Amino acid sequence: AHGGGSIIHMASITGVLGLPGIAAYSATKGALISLTRAMSTDYAGFGIRVNSVAPGTIDSPMLHNFLSQQNDSAARRAEFDAMHPVGRVGTIDEVANVFVFLASDESSFVSGANYSVDGGMSVKGAQPQD
Repeated sequence: AHGGGSIIHMASITGVLGLPGIAAYSATKGALISLTRAMSTDYAGFGIRVNSVAPGTIDSPMLHNFLSQQNDSAARRAEFDAMHPVGRVGTIDEVANVFVFLASDESSFVSGANYSVDGGMSVKGAQPQD
């Protein structure tokens, strides 16, 4: 192979689970995961690996913005924490660490994969409105 490199798409766990109320967002993230799989074979001959990362609920500006619009933001935050089997939402650094791994030579045999970074939420199946 010639060239080489790593493409990492930012998906979302909603692309795996689908989330009522944000169908378009869920659909586009699901499409991105499928694109990742297709591109992984299309670009393999060039030595390019293609993967995606699908975060769950992350302690981020997006979450802070959502919580600021809630009547009882502390209670709502506790609900988000409880949705995850690990008992809390993730951190930006935890997502970034997966990107670092996928961009490194340590993942040289990893391509076409979607990494759920969701504290086990996707296997539990809980959704925010549950």
